[in-house]
Amino acid sequence: MRPDGDEHGGIFAGGDMVPSERSVTIAVGHGKKASRYIDGFLRGEPYVPAPKHDIVGHERLHLWYTTSAPQRAQPHLPLSERLSSF
Repeated sequence: MRPDGDEHGGIFAGGDMVPSERSVTIAVGHGKKASRYIDGFLRGEPYVPAPKHDIVGHERLHLWYTTSAPQRAQPHLPLSERLSSF
């Protein structure tokens, strides 16, 4: 049986089952979202997601911590040395 809120009221699918190959972070987010909708159903108060925040452009970022100093190149070890020194 596939959970369907219209056909099978009161049957829930919640947890960390995530479609396709994704990360644990995505799975936790899906579980959290499912739990909010299930909680709303059980309380008789439908869950209404908060509005999404606007995407902030570079011009609105507070970059007080940046300087005009030139970037420094980070030293790199040759691959052979990295493989043998870990």
